[in-house]
Amino acid sequence: MLNDNPLLAMLGRRGRGAVVEALRRNPHRSLSVRELARLADVAPMVASRAVRELTTLRAVVVARRGRLVAVRLDSATPSGAFLAALDAPSPPFA
Repeated sequence: MLNDNPLLAMLGRRGRGAVVEALRRNPHRSLSVRELARLADVAPMVASRAVRELTTLRAVVVARRGRLVAVRLDSATPSGAFLAALDAPSPPFA
């Protein structure tokens, strides 16, 4: 079932959910890839790949200035609005 929807399939990959959660927690702020990786507690390469995948899905706005990249969720698109509204349940064992 997850593979039928590209957005859900992307969230199922390693570290992608943490990247999306870091973007959700900072809705009005653009984050660099390194800062995003730090907030998501993933490697910068994982954050970079997640940003590329989210860009392909049109879920984020990416602004480039030289080597710097600033990323934020784009709530004006269906994918971005879905991710911005997504509220994952807390684990039952917490």
